[in-house]
Amino acid sequence: ITYVTNGIHAQTWLAPQMSELFDRYVGHDWVHYMDAPDLWAAIEAIPDNILWNTRRELKLALLQYLQDKARTRWAARETTPAHIAWSGTLFSPDALTIGFARRFATYKRATLLFRDIERLAKLLTNEERPLQIVFSGKAHPQDHGGKTLIQEICRHALNPQLAGRIAFLENYDMAVARY
Repeated sequence: ITYVTNGIHAQTWLAPQMSELFDRYVGHDWVHYMDAPDLWAAIEAIPDNILWNTRRELKLALLQYLQDKARTRWAARETTPAHIAWSGTLFSPDALTIGFARRFATYKRATLLFRDIERLAKLLTNEERPLQIVFSGKAHPQDHGGKTLIQEICRHALNPQLAGRIAFLENYDMAVARY
């Protein structure tokens, strides 16, 4: 298995709280030197508790967003119990949260981690180091393979063996992506 790396515009995708943290500890011009080793050394020097608290604040905002979205859809009768199950309402702020948000195309292998459900279930339900994964994205309207990937993720999210630790956030757009 190899990887695909695309460039990104850091100011668009980095949370404002992280940008402020980098400005404070690295300097206001960090965005112009993102490939410089000195920059990464300065980022590594950010006090762990400060970085952790910022990340936790961002995670709590994501979890609140997931819950608010599910609650709104439920109140408007725009959802089903199955949708609620894979909307992230069971997510914990104390679990490692991995996000997979992008355009769904088969070459991106969004469902690769479901090849060994037993192993995945052990990772997701580990009492000492629990894991949870939120997926979001869209397939091109003519990409039936990409649409099938989304359907497969949603089916796995309903698997009781995975303990409500897989979520799919619908209606992906720039606002959703920022979370």
